[in-house]
Amino acid sequence: AAALAASAGVLGAQVLLPRFFSILLWYHLAFFVVSLAMAGFAFGGLIARRRERSGRALDADAARACLAGASLAFLVALALLVRLPVDASALLETLVDPLLLLLAALALAVPFVLLGTGVCGSLAASGARLGSVYAATFAGGAAGAVLCLLALELLGTRRAAAVVAALPQLGPFPL
Repeated sequence: AAALAASAGVLGAQVLLPRFFSILLWYHLAFFVVSLAMAGFAFGGLIARRRERSGRALDADAARACLAGASLAFLVALALLVRLPVDASALLETLVDPLLLLLAALALAVPFVLLGTGVCGSLAASGARLGSVYAATFAGGAAGAVLCLLALELLGTRRAAAVVAALPQLGPFPL
């Protein structure tokens, strides 16, 4: 359930964040979200793998903490993103705007790192259930993307952000 919920959160965020970037920072920076999500998720996987190799693999409580932290970090990052005065037309003209964009990227990377840590920790701890947990990551990703699209259409961007942030919180509940 944790892997499904975390994957839903990752893909939901990847669908939602380009809308924020295209509105706030022009559409040509929207591709940045996918790169940021992949890098953050991969870094989370490295953290989980390193913990596993050192004999301190993530347990269920640590995975739940990662999911809770990811939800909170996502909301904080979005709040920061909409308040940063980045002028996309001046990215190459001043030093301030690239630094603000870097700050936004770092803030947005945190939830992806936490989600990646939770998913990879779940996969590492699955043992004989590896196939079903791996399948849950795909099902969760698909469900998160579709749910985000529906939320954007029916609820608007702000409420869709709340829905996406809530997705990782579904992990502790049995399916």
